Amino acid sequence: MYKLLFEFLFYTGARIGEVICLTWNDIDLERKYVSITKTLYKIHNNTPTSNKTAKNRQIYLNDTLVQNLARFKANKECYKDFTNNWYVFGDVHTLSTTQIARKKHQYFLKSGVHEITIHEFRHSHVSNMVDMYLKSGNTDSSKFFIMMSQRLGHTIPVMQRTYLHLFPNTQNEIVDLLNNLS
Repeated sequence: MYKLLFEFLFYTGARIGEVICLTWNDIDLERKYVSITKTLYKIHNNTPTSNKTAKNRQIYLNDTLVQNLARFKANKECYKDFTNNWYVFGDVHTLSTTQIARKKHQYFLKSGVHEITIHEFRHSHVSNMVDMYLKSGNTDSSKFFIMMSQRLGHTIPVMQRTYLHLFPNTQNEIVDLLNNLS
């Protein structure tokens, strides 16, 4: 479950509060997307309450994540009391952030890889997407920020402030424009 949770964070860029609240009703394995409609603000009687600033959006899932989720769900469906109202990561109750942090720490220690925060899975998702976008020959950062702002639930200015430095050729393109003036 925890391995899938960390994969989910990396492959979707979703916030941990959004992921903790997901039920199987929120995931459409046929159409390969997850609906983000709530986020963990606080837990009251083991039920997440929604943050009033949450932005509803759909995040499309890659094939590997869909396959892993389908296998995981099939295992959960073996329980006689299973319903699609169960939390994807936690069953009847949500996982606590301290449980998640403890498991993450254990996995990083075991792997010997430098540990990152839970939120840095989100940044890693964007960094990976920028890298793949640039390697595919695309350089239009505006187009990228429009696509990713919808995926992450950010405004375009927030995306630009946070991630523009990942586009190394932006300054070169400006200089090229200035050189063409003369």
